[in-house]
Amino acid sequence: MCGRFLMNEEALAAVENFVKIPRSIQGQLDLGMIFPSNPSLVIYEDGNDFKAGIKHFGFLSEKLKKRIINARAETIEEKWMFKNAFHHQRCVIPCALFYEWNSAKERISFTENGHPVMYLAGIWMKDDFVILTTEANSSMERFHHRMPLILSKEQSEEWILNYSEASKLLDIIPPALRYHIDTPKQATLF
Repeated sequence: MCGRFLMNEEALAAVENFVKIPRSIQGQLDLGMIFPSNPSLVIYEDGNDFKAGIKHFGFLSEKLKKRIINARAETIEEKWMFKNAFHHQRCVIPCALFYEWNSAKERISFTENGHPVMYLAGIWMKDDFVILTTEANSSMERFHHRMPLILSKEQSEEWILNYSEASKLLDIIPPALRYHIDTPKQATLF
């Protein structure tokens, strides 16, 4: 499960190597920890090209009366809530890191070694997005059984523009991650 992630200046600068971020939205971007319902930067298709925009974290489900923040990669083609968006409205959510909590309720930060930005596979509808999750890899499984589906920049391009390639990417094993258990003092900084 991925319910919190961080966007910072370094990750934002790295995103500019992928897509131009219009000045009109730069002032609307909140840097720091992103919670469900918060606005965040997403990259999606705009006429066979990439567009940076702002959407809110989580699909608002009137039926369930809550925000759905994750979709399982393994079942995305079967679920009525996600199937159409997967076919037509894929996106990536750039972030510096994401968080999980262990059984001692300590916050753990996960980053991709040597990369200032990670691209999390997602889908969007209207003004909202969800993050796809997959089974945890060996670097994550001791903390949680699920993790975000993390894509390289090249895979992100395919994910956004090409449905048949995106279908193949549902089965990839995300890269190994580094983790850091945040101290209580650090936990209040974000």
